[in-house]
Amino acid sequence: MRFVGGGTQSIEGVGRLPGTVNYLNAGDSARSDEVGIPTFSGVRYRGVWPGIDARFYGNQQHLEYDFDVAPGASVGAIGLRFGGQRHLAIGRDGALLLDLGGRTLRQPPPRATQLAGGHAHLVPSHYVLRGDGRVGLAVGPYDHVRPLRIDPKLLYSTYLAQGIQSPAYSIAVDSRGSAYVTGQTTSPDLPTTAGSLSSKQARHAQESAFVTKLSPDGRRMVYSTYLGGSGGSVGNAIAVDRAGDAFVGGFAYPNGVPTTAGVFQPAPVGISVNGFVAKLAPSGRRLVYSTYLSGAGEAGGQVDAIAVDGAGNAYVTGDTESDSFPTTPGAAQGPGVVPTGQFDLNTFVSKLDPTGSRLLYSTLLAGSSWDTPGGIAIDGAGNAYVAGDTSSHNFPITPGALQPANKADEKSGFKNAFVTKIDPSGQHFVYSTYLGGTLQDEARAIAVDSAGRAFVTGDAGSGDFPTTPGAAQRKQRGFDSAFVSVLSPSGGKLLRSTFVGKETNGRGIAFDGQGNVFIAGFRGASEADGHYHGYRGFLAELNPSLSRLLLWRKLGGDRARASAVAVGRNGDVYVTGGSGAGLQTVKPLPQRPVPRKAEYPSAFVTKVRP
Repeated sequence: MRFVGGGTQSIEGVGRLPGTVNYLNAGDSARSDEVGIPTFSGVRYRGVWPGIDARFYGNQQHLEYDFDVAPGASVGAIGLRFGGQRHLAIGRDGALLLDLGGRTLRQPPPRATQLAGGHAHLVPSHYVLRGDGRVGLAVGPYDHVRPLRIDPKLLYSTYLAQGIQSPAYSIAVDSRGSAYVTGQTTSPDLPTTAGSLSSKQARHAQESAFVTKLSPDGRRMVYSTYLGGSGGSVGNAIAVDRAGDAFVGGFAYPNGVPTTAGVFQPAPVGISVNGFVAKLAPSGRRLVYSTYLSGAGEAGGQVDAIAVDGAGNAYVTGDTESDSFPTTPGAAQGPGVVPTGQFDLNTFVSKLDPTGSRLLYSTLLAGSSWDTPGGIAIDGAGNAYVAGDTSSHNFPITPGALQPANKADEKSGFKNAFVTKIDPSGQHFVYSTYLGGTLQDEARAIAVDSAGRAFVTGDAGSGDFPTTPGAAQRKQRGFDSAFVSVLSPSGGKLLRSTFVGKETNGRGIAFDGQGNVFIAGFRGASEADGHYHGYRGFLAELNPSLSRLLLWRKLGGDRARASAVAVGRNGDVYVTGGSGAGLQTVKPLPQRPVPRKAEYPSAFVTKVRP
C-alpha cells in the first residue's frame, strides 16, 4: 500500500511496551553492543498529508491501520494505491476488494469516529474509487474543529431469527472466532441445520431454548438447534470449552428438556420451573449430557449464568425458591437459609463434573430475603466469582469486605449489588461484599482477569453509588446509569469504578488483551409491560483505567436490547441480544428480514473490530 500525493515528515513508535531488546555482538570488535532498545505496539507516520497521520499497529494476529485527521484537515487528500492488484472493487457491504489474481484481499469498511462530550460518535464513511488504481475515503458531516479518526468498522451483523419472539441472552466465542448463542424462541420455523440435535420444535411447546453456532465470518450456521421438549424451555447462559463443546444453562417446565442417562438429576423435581445444564457435542448433533438442577417446590430453580474450566467442569449460578435445593456436605452455606416470603429467591452456586453425573460442590449464597445472581466467572485456580443483587440485610459478608452493610432502604425492598468469591472446594467464601448506594443497584455480569480482579457491570439507581477519582463519569445521569466497577483480588478495595451513560442498563462485560473494558446493554423505557418499546442497544468501550470512554456504538433496531458481550482471542468483540426491525446488517445470513413493525425482538449477533 502506497500513500498517493503525500509524504512523511517523521516516523515514530507509539504505545511503548514494557520489554526491551538487546543485541550482543560478542567477538565482533567492529560492532558495539546495542542494549535497552525500546519496543512499541505501533508505528505512526506523521504528516503523510497535510494534517493527517497514519498509524499502523498489531492487534493479535491482524495488522491494522488508522488515519488521524487533525482539525481543519481535508479527508479528501487521502489517496492509496496497492501494488500487485489486478482489479479494485467495493463490495455490497462497503469493503474494499483487491483482486490479486486468484485470491481476493478484503479490507473491512472504514469507520470514522469523533470524540465529543466524552463519547466516541460515529461519522458516516466509505471508500471511493478515484481511477488509475487509486482509492480514497469520503465522510459525512462532522465537526471540523475536532479531530477525526478513521478505521475499520463492523465485521458482520446478522439476525438469527425471522421476526417471531426469539431474543438471545448469552454468547460465547471459541479460539477460532466462532460465536455460540443461546436464548428462547416461540417460533416453529427458527432456522435450524440438517442433522442438528433437534431441527423441529417439540409439539405443544410454547417456547423453546435454542443454540446456534456461527462461522467466524458470520456467513454460515455451523449448527442451529432447538433444545427443549413439549413442556417448554429457555436458554439463559452459554459457555464453550477448548474442544468446542457448548455448555448451556437455563430453565424448563416439566418435560421441558431431554436428559441423558447417568446424570445427576434425570427428572425434574420442581412443580413448575426447574433449572437445567446441557452439554452439546462440537457437531451440535448430540447431547454429551443433559441434567436438571433443581429443588422441590413450585419454582425449584433456574440457571442464570455458566462458566467452564479447562477440565470441563461447569460452574453455574442461579436462583431458587426451594428450601431443598441440593447442597453438598461442608458447603460454604448449607440449606439453613430459607426465603421468608412466598416469592423470595435464594442464589445458588454449583459445580458439575465433566460428565454431568456429580455435583463437585453446591452451595447457597443468600440471606433471608430476595437474592438473585447476575453472572459467574472463574479464574485459573478454580475460584468462582459471582455477582448479583440482594435486598437481604443479612447476606453472608466476610470480614474486611469493601462494603460490609446493605445501604439500600430495607422497608422499600431496594437492593444492593453483591460480589462474592468462592474457593475451589466450594466450602469457603474468600470474600463477599455488598456494592451500592441508598437506592436500587443491581449487578448483571462479571468477568475476572489473570490477576484475580473482578470486573462488574449492571444498573445503578443510586446517585451515591461508589465511583473513584478520575473516573470517566462520576455522576449518575437520569434515573439510572450502567456502571463498571473493578474490585481488588482480596475484595477489600474498589480499584476503579465509573458510571456509563444516561438511563442505561449494563448486561454484559468483557475485556481485551490490552485491558480495555467492553460493556453491552441498552437504554430506554421501562419494561413493565414485558415489551421492548423505546429500547436501544449499545456497546461501550472504556480504557483500562476507566478514565475515558473510547467508543459508544448503538446496536440493533427498534426495541433492541444487547444482552451479552464476548471478546475473541484476536480482540474482536461479539455482542448478542434481541432487536426489532432496523438492525444494521453486514453479510447477513440468507433468511427473511424481520418485519418492520415486529412487536417482539429477534436474536441478533454483531461482530466488531474496535
